[in-house]
Amino acid sequence: MKKAKIGVQMMVLKDKVGELGIYDLIQQVAKMGYPSVEISQIPMTEENVNQLRKASLDFGVDISSCSATIDPMFPGMPGETLTNDFDKIVEDLRKLECRYLRLGMIPFSMIGNREGFIEFAKKAEDMGVRLKEKGIHLYYHNHHVEFQKLDGEWGLDIIRNNTTNLVLCNI
Repeated sequence: MKKAKIGVQMMVLKDKVGELGIYDLIQQVAKMGYPSVEISQIPMTEENVNQLRKASLDFGVDISSCSATIDPMFPGMPGETLTNDFDKIVEDLRKLECRYLRLGMIPFSMIGNREGFIEFAKKAEDMGVRLKEKGIHLYYHNHHVEFQKLDGEWGLDIIRNNTTNLVLCNI
């Protein structure tokens, strides 16, 4: 039987990036015995991406997945999105030898209405196709908001029934 890998969701350590730097933070994660990390809510600056790559190689920590949004989570929210920064996100994933990209949540403005879920699913499907062409798999991480019924159908089922290039997961 294959031994499971347990990794660290870097979102929980995001406040330590400014204090320690991403390289030293990954070193500490490796020293604790964690063989992989998921990058989420860490600024993907050129310096951070380069330090992530170096730390991954130096300490044998796999960048198992990265996180992104299709559009901002709420209007005016800063940060990269697949809509605006697709090529840069793909380049970062390649640099990190990472083939998995996770969508963390449906944008807040789409929560609570069926049309919002359908629109999100269609955008996710389009991005999933584009990413698949680049050798990258697109995943969706659910939360409680997908477990509401919208016109008699669960939000998560609306997403599932309107995508074929988006994997649903809870990692």
